Amino acid sequence: MKLIFTILLIAPLFSLAQTRKEAKVIHQKQIDFYNQKKASQNEKVTTLWDKFKHDHPELYEQRVLHLKNDSIRLSKERDDNTQIVLKKIESLDINSHYIDLENSSLEEIPNQVFNMINIDTLKLTNHHFKTIPKKLNQLKKLKYLDLSNNDLSSSKIRFSKLKKLEYLNLSQCSLTKLPKGLRKLKNLKILVLTENPLEDTKKIQHLKNLESLKLNKTIVSLEPYSIGKLKKLKKLNMNECQLLEIPPRIKRMKDLESIVMARNNIKTIPDELSQLQKLDNLILYENEIDNLPLSFFQLTELKELDLYHNKITHLPKEIGQLTKLNTLYISFNQISELPIEMQSLTQLRKLYAHHNKLEYVFDLSSFKELEVLHLQENKLNNFPISILTLSNLVELNLSENKITTFPADIKNFKHIEILNLSDNMVESIEDFKIELEGMSKNGVIVNL
Repeated sequence: MKLIFTILLIAPLFSLAQTRKEAKVIHQKQIDFYNQKKASQNEKVTTLWDKFKHDHPELYEQRVLHLKNDSIRLSKERDDNTQIVLKKIESLDINSHYIDLENSSLEEIPNQVFNMINIDTLKLTNHHFKTIPKKLNQLKKLKYLDLSNNDLSSSKIRFSKLKKLEYLNLSQCSLTKLPKGLRKLKNLKILVLTENPLEDTKKIQHLKNLESLKLNKTIVSLEPYSIGKLKKLKKLNMNECQLLEIPPRIKRMKDLESIVMARNNIKTIPDELSQLQKLDNLILYENEIDNLPLSFFQLTELKELDLYHNKITHLPKEIGQLTKLNTLYISFNQISELPIEMQSLTQLRKLYAHHNKLEYVFDLSSFKELEVLHLQENKLNNFPISILTLSNLVELNLSENKITTFPADIKNFKHIEILNLSDNMVESIEDFKIELEGMSKNGVIVNL
């Protein structure tokens, strides 16, 4: 089979054992590989390939092939010269391209791909392939494989011999069961299975070296026994999986650094979560959580905590123990008071506490690093004067409160870029607008 495509010619790279440097693009040219017979049948048959091979001998040493946003047309003619070159390719990306197989829809992977036995990266996304040939197992040097957004519901994916594989993306592949060969991918570190109607995830337990697992929108619960075996897992994403709880066995995953379980139906946070002492990122927005147990505040490595849009009415004073927090989302809850112990969160850079029931805010002057502060749609009666001490603040939103006066010193904010004070109860708002005209002239976005 013969390829007709547009490629970017890239200077040869060192072997994978050496550091890859960004390749220098030296040519961009349309290359057509096809036999052009001369008028006389007695004359020797020549090819454009022969001419191009002569003009650009470096193509024989090509190791990286990028075909992004190019047209690829495949014909049934065979060109062994093309296959010889493709065997040296180590990285192939034909993601999101238009591919034309003799003016018909392409539903299978071209055979040439499986001749490139040295590739370590293969992306075949968004082509709607329905089958994955057995020959995939020939690409034994693969480390990165992306087959996402193909309908593989009836396909037997064979990759048990891809022992070096570290990244596998099977998202949006209409899978109801995990491929049998998955358990043999002992070096797999990242597995993406988002948006598949999976019936179970038992095979995942065999991936002892897995570090990142994405199961967003799979509508499947992790078997408690299985999840406990992923002891090297660092990142777990399970957004929109209709979870009713955080699996208690999660406590066995001592290396977990990030948990994302947003848009589920989680009502409580188990005490077992406190055993994950490396956890620094916890995303639980849009759940049904109404209470934070005291054990929760033992997660002292947390840097980002997102509890946006839950049903929390009270923040325990122990939140002051989370001294490494730099981003805190507690918006869209029913919180009426921020505990003064939060003053200990001196590394906080972003605080989102809007859409609550706050009537008062403690002295914020300890938040020296704060850059973003959102307190809109609360019940604040007074402007928190300590805000004026926050020299690093670039974004402030106090709109839709009950504030009656704003200090004129607001105009002296040095780094502010976005200031929203609209929909409050200030009587002399026109006079105040005049006060802030200088800020607008200096490029500050002011909304009154």
